[in-house]
Amino acid sequence: MYAPTNGEPEWIEFYNNSNYEIDLENWTINDELPSPTKSIIQSKDFIFLPKTFLVVAKDSSIKDFHNSINSKIIVQSFASLNNDVDGVIIKDSYGTIIDSLRYDKTFGGEGGKSLERISIDLETNQKTNWGSSKNLELSTPGKINSISQKDYDLEISSITTPSKYAIVGKKIKINFSIKNIGKNSATDFTIKVYLDSNRDNVGSINELIYQKTEKNLAINSSLNSISF
Repeated sequence: MYAPTNGEPEWIEFYNNSNYEIDLENWTINDELPSPTKSIIQSKDFIFLPKTFLVVAKDSSIKDFHNSINSKIIVQSFASLNNDVDGVIIKDSYGTIIDSLRYDKTFGGEGGKSLERISIDLETNQKTNWGSSKNLELSTPGKINSISQKDYDLEISSITTPSKYAIVGKKIKINFSIKNIGKNSATDFTIKVYLDSNRDNVGSINELIYQKTEKNLAINSSLNSISF
């Protein structure tokens, strides 16, 4: 979170992708611009568990903006992250670089949205491996990134109507496309469309206006122009 808004503190998220506990004592967060700056991670508990997240935030008020954080949080001062371009380098207690990123605003992450990594398997400094958070809270500290590729994941890529306006009492045709953005083919999935008459953002059975079951959708393929 290099460009927060509304008083949210800057923060950096770690993920332990190994199968081992990591001792973070004397690890450092190094800022590249305008001049190299080193901040030593300080905590009462330095143990970083495998396959877990860790959030290093400048202020404990991060919980006021993300009260659903259930990962470990370390409140730690570090150099301010520039909003246009900067570099962040993580080093262990021996000074070995564990990971690093040199970003600019074209990577994403502006306007209070966090800069999220898509895949931990791709190179860190690959621009196409980053983007702005799509989460409703504008970021996902301590959670799976909203733009990370999941094993199974479908999205509505477009919704269109041939008419610019709907007329009360008359039918309107709706066309929408569904794309498989997951890592695997999607099989036996059901498309459901609800008319949220009471505007409670919950689709109830009496509001169901369309339903269809599909058998297979290959990776990166789309179901186009599904109409009702």
